[in-house]
Amino acid sequence: MGLMLAAGDFADARGAGLLYAANLLGILIGGISVLAIREPYFRDKLRRQRRSRLPLMLALTLASWVGFKLYGRYEQHLYALKRDYAKVRIEKGISMYLKKKTQTFR
Repeated sequence: MGLMLAAGDFADARGAGLLYAANLLGILIGGISVLAIREPYFRDKLRRQRRSRLPLMLALTLASWVGFKLYGRYEQHLYALKRDYAKVRIEKGISMYLKKKTQTFR
C-alpha cells in the first residue's frame, strides 16, 4: 500500500488498504470468537457487560462495511473482465467475417 501511495496510484492503494483492513478485522473477529467459545469467563463477560460487547459490535460493523467495499471492487473487476472478453470476441468475429466474406482481386 505504501509503495502504491508513493507512486501516486491511489485507487490501487485504497484497494490494498481495504484488503489489509479485511484481514485485520477477520483475525480480530476470529480471535474473539475462539475466546468466546473456549473460555467460559470471557463468554460470560461478553454476555453480561455492555462495555465488553461494544468492541465486538464495532468490529462486526467495520467488517461488514469493508466487505461491502471489497465486493464493490470485485464487481468492478468482474465487469472489466467481461467487457474485455466481449471486445476480444467481437474483434475476432469481425476479423473472421472479413476474411471469409471479403473478395480479393489479383
